[in-house]
Amino acid sequence: MNSDKYEIIKLLGVTKQSRIYLVRHKTLQFLRIAKIISKADETYLKALESANLIRNLKHPNIPQLIDIENEEEQLVIILEYVKGIDLKSYVEKVTLRSKDIAKIMIKLCNILEYMHNEAGILHMDLKPENIIVDDNDDIFLIDLGSAVVANSKQRVNTGSPTFASPEQYLDEYATIQSDIYGLGMVMRFLCDHGDVSKDNNMLDEIVKKCIKHEPSQRFKNVKKVRTELEIALNTFSSTEETFTYIFVSGIRRGIGVTHICLCLARWIREYTSVSVYDYSQNNHLRTEALKGNLESNGSFSLNMINIIPQTNETINIMDNSRVRIVDCGLLADNNIDKLKESLLSKSENNRAINLVVMGGGHGIYDELEQLKNVHKNCALFVNLVSARAFYDYANLLYEREMYRIPCIYDWQDSSDVLEQMLYEFKSEYLSEYVGKGRITAYDRICFFTKKIFGKKKKMER
Repeated sequence: MNSDKYEIIKLLGVTKQSRIYLVRHKTLQFLRIAKIISKADETYLKALESANLIRNLKHPNIPQLIDIENEEEQLVIILEYVKGIDLKSYVEKVTLRSKDIAKIMIKLCNILEYMHNEAGILHMDLKPENIIVDDNDDIFLIDLGSAVVANSKQRVNTGSPTFASPEQYLDEYATIQSDIYGLGMVMRFLCDHGDVSKDNNMLDEIVKKCIKHEPSQRFKNVKKVRTELEIALNTFSSTEETFTYIFVSGIRRGIGVTHICLCLARWIREYTSVSVYDYSQNNHLRTEALKGNLESNGSFSLNMINIIPQTNETINIMDNSRVRIVDCGLLADNNIDKLKESLLSKSENNRAINLVVMGGGHGIYDELEQLKNVHKNCALFVNLVSARAFYDYANLLYEREMYRIPCIYDWQDSSDVLEQMLYEFKSEYLSEYVGKGRITAYDRICFFTKKIFGKKKKMER
């Protein structure tokens, strides 16, 4: 490698055929990838042929070949550097649903369509390690060292185990269907590692057709794969469940925010799955959580309520609860807004309800002053006040949605008065869950069966 032009930053990987380095251009300061192949290696001529084949590729999601240095003892291929992680590492950091998998595969199909139709090139080594995901969740296809000319009737015996098509093991002709097989195996990998609903067979059917043993039984071209994925994506988008976040904060200390979060959760669990998230910056919710059972994913289970501790994103706790109550404690509005943005961004279907807890006999006019800094689009829960004091609040704040919390010492106790108040709250905010009826004793048995044995049973009626 031309040491006058590039300096080595670090070694990225070593294979039987090559060494791969991250390098920096000394003049322009651009980061590049340097792939070095010894001329003594039997794959040298194939690497040179592939490099010349892909040097004119111009696609925003394929790193461009910058230079080929044919030195005395080695071949150096300089490529554009894409900052990101490979797809194999990516699935270990995030939870992919059917919709996410379809989006990734559509992007990958778009790249392959360009290669097949405009460049006339087959990739021939599709696998998660050769797909990069950048910080914007964009997809890049790398390592075209096995690429061949399409429709050239070239026999191949390259590819990665489990991802290469059968014909690549049998020294047969490379075809578009060979890449389609690799496409299907990448999709199977994502489905195996994602949170994919097992009663949705759309992705599975696409995978099955991609990986038929006989090439003629696979999709005829990548465009047909992309079309099927787009149909699936539209279906996933229209049927995807909505998750509701209820952000509960207090106007002062000791107002009972955590208590109200748990009262709400106890009531909601009768109708649908519910979790309570701890962002309170105190120990109140943690104290209750420790009375329950620690689950394998890091959450706590307490009387059919999932309690999600604050982990500062050190671990990713998977949660499929339909309603998620967020204990915000005394967080300021601007911090709640940041938290809301972070949690709701995980799905396009998430929605938010804002709740502020006030009351406690500290003086209604003092609280009215504090409410000036609270968002207008929130419901108010008035706690620890008499019925007479509540009417004073209601008269002064007649334009706000307001509910009185009756005195309940143990959040696990039922109360007809609390039930009535929460029914009024649900008619405004949670009717899509509560209107479907209570979870029966049979449902509860199925819930625990599923939890212990992995049986499937829909929780809502």
